Amino acid sequence: MRKTRICIVGEDDQVILDKKLTALPLKEEFVIKRSIEFFNDPAPCMIHRSAVLKRTYMEFFEYFSQLKNQGKKEVFWEQLPPVFKEALNLKDKPFKVKFG
Repeated sequence: MRKTRICIVGEDDQVILDKKLTALPLKEEFVIKRSIEFFNDPAPCMIHRSAVLKRTYMEFFEYFSQLKNQGKKEVFWEQLPPVFKEALNLKDKPFKVKFG
């Protein structure tokens, strides 16, 4: 999982974000929502915050691994499950996600 890279590009194929999967920026409100969901904790301590991040990144990894096993190397942003779009903290409008 640590070596998996995610590259998010816009419609013009310009790179918006290129990071290791475990370094993807997550929205604070998403982390809090998940902390409440998993731990009933609206002000997550470092342990709960870390658990939320790890669980979210593992979900991402499993999803991209399934696609990779199907021979895919990219997916359109609109085809991603809602949790991905809700979680990621991006400034520009994404079009496609490349992974490997």
